[in-house]
Amino acid sequence: MGAVTAERLAELGATVVVLARRKERLDSLVKNIEAAGGTALARAVDVTDRDAVQTAADQVAERFGKARWSATSPPGTSSPTPTS
Repeated sequence: MGAVTAERLAELGATVVVLARRKERLDSLVKNIEAAGGTALARAVDVTDRDAVQTAADQVAERFGKARWSATSPPGTSSPTPTS
């Protein structure tokens, strides 16, 4: 959804979960959010694989509870799209 959006949501008190194929790119984002006092989690997931996304969602729900809001930034778009 973009680092700026994730950081801003964390500043507002949201627990942020970021998914991407390359987790190493997400790790620095999570460290920045946590350093600022936020809560974040990164998961390496191919977001085009529905089963992998569902598995990640199940893991997140087990850890943090049901998601109240989610967004995605599909390839080729520049802004998050709310999904719930």
